[in-house]
This record gives sequence, C-alpha cells and structure tokens, in this order.
Amino acid sequence: MEDLHYQIIRKERSNSYMMNKSCLVKKLLNKQE
Repeated sequence: MEDLHYQIIRKERSNSYMMNKSCLVKKLLNKQE
C-alpha cells in the first residue's frame, strides 16, 4: 500500500516538474521574441 502511495506522489511530482519546465520554456521563448 505504501508503495502505491509513493508511486502516485512521484508521478504527480514528475508531472508538475514537466509542467514547470514547459512553462519556463514558454517564458524563455516569449522573452526572445
């Protein structure tokens, strides 16, 4: 049970990490324009 919970947390973290990454990339692209 604990394992499953940990996996979900890790998944959500990586998802939010990817979201933040894409947001940063968009900001950088906007600055370049």
